[in-house]
Amino acid sequence: MPATIVCHHAFRRKKSSDNLGQRDPKKLPYNLPHAVTARTRSERATQHETNGDPSLSRVPRFCRLRPCPVYSQSLHSPQAFTPAAGLETLLGRPKGKMSDTPHVVTVFVGSYTESLPHVHGKAVGPHVVSLRTSDGHLSACSADGIRLEPPVKNPSYLAVSSDARRLYVVEEAEDLNSKLVVLDIVASDQSNGVAPHLLESCRLETGGAGACHVAELPASSGRLVAFANYAGGTGFGIMTVDSLDGSLQLCASQTVVPSLFSGSFAGGRQERSHPHCVVFSPLNPHMMVVADLGTNEIYSFVIRSAGGLEHVSSARAHATGAGPRHIVFHGSVPIMYVVNELDSTVAAYSYSPEDGSLARAPVSVTGTMPPVGASSASSTAAAIRIHPNNSVLYVSNRGHDSISVFALSADGREMSLLSCVPSGGRTPRDIWLVSSADWMLVANQDTDSVVSFRVSPCGTLLHQAFDVHVKTPVCVASARLGA
Repeated sequence: MPATIVCHHAFRRKKSSDNLGQRDPKKLPYNLPHAVTARTRSERATQHETNGDPSLSRVPRFCRLRPCPVYSQSLHSPQAFTPAAGLETLLGRPKGKMSDTPHVVTVFVGSYTESLPHVHGKAVGPHVVSLRTSDGHLSACSADGIRLEPPVKNPSYLAVSSDARRLYVVEEAEDLNSKLVVLDIVASDQSNGVAPHLLESCRLETGGAGACHVAELPASSGRLVAFANYAGGTGFGIMTVDSLDGSLQLCASQTVVPSLFSGSFAGGRQERSHPHCVVFSPLNPHMMVVADLGTNEIYSFVIRSAGGLEHVSSARAHATGAGPRHIVFHGSVPIMYVVNELDSTVAAYSYSPEDGSLARAPVSVTGTMPPVGASSASSTAAAIRIHPNNSVLYVSNRGHDSISVFALSADGREMSLLSCVPSGGRTPRDIWLVSSADWMLVANQDTDSVVSFRVSPCGTLLHQAFDVHVKTPVCVASARLGA
């Protein structure tokens, strides 16, 4: 029987100095102007009843370092959810401890400003949220978001530059007028609860519809960014960013069909090409990988001088109808992880950092939810993130409304489901690790909330701390860990 696993940090004895969960969220050491502060459980229930959906009042109770429910693969009953034991055996003993130094981190949250077939947008712009790292308290300047001038419609995906000076935002449009917008982040005194200002420096059309992803080339010092268009036109491309004024210039773009894909489409949401994300390998920053949900394939490119793209190889999803959505890379071995939206699976692929080639088939595949009590037909996978220790992987499940936590083997090729934790709301569209990975933030799109979870040093989710009401949150981003 396989050994059951646990992080012993989750069971440390409560000390009198520990006051998480006991702090009055209304008594803050600073005041935010017009702030939307974290609500108590009763206040959340009242809000949910007002919205006419009593089921929304069933949110996880606050707990003090009590382990989240864990699906243990070593149990005879697949329905059992228990605290697992022995995580140190697989992940190693946690090193160091979580910081108790009070600090405020600014986090940017993408949103929708209008209703589209797949989402009911209610915000006026992106959100600026503050996270207090001592206890996970969250606050926002406005539940409606920040109204930018000129406006940015449907700022659904965003990324912070490596120097934390700029915010890259996609303007998602159904026609061929999607844009990439560059916003300068004007710093402010966060210790007094004043959010930074966002000032537009440039915007440029992406040449496609449904812009859905943006990423900065790590080795470029902010000079190159890549984008993906989900709904047509130019599938994906590279833009240069002027380091002085933030101006953009398109230097390379490409469509998947017919140049790369010669197979047959499966129908449904796989009726044509749908590029969903662009990412870069940490072992070769000039290697770019594109996940295409529609063609059911992953494409690798090498970025040549001046941002030119050269196609290297393609990999197939493990099954027809899987739907590759997002990708993350292992930080130290040549393995990447692809979350498949349509069949709620995650697949590990090997690749060559030297030439950027991908293995044609995955080395392992696993479901993102427990085998009992969940159905992939009623849930779709969304976001995928990896812990900085490269030993834990996270996936969000929309419909099942949970965060799945996986332990990774030492070589990164195998994934073991550790736990499946309620997301604290409906439709967890994105997840993000903040503050040296001490905290995870979850954007619950359909309950208009961002939720903070305490993360142990070995990467397991310990407990839900606070939530904040912001309209239609769909993406979370901050400066890179350690920056």
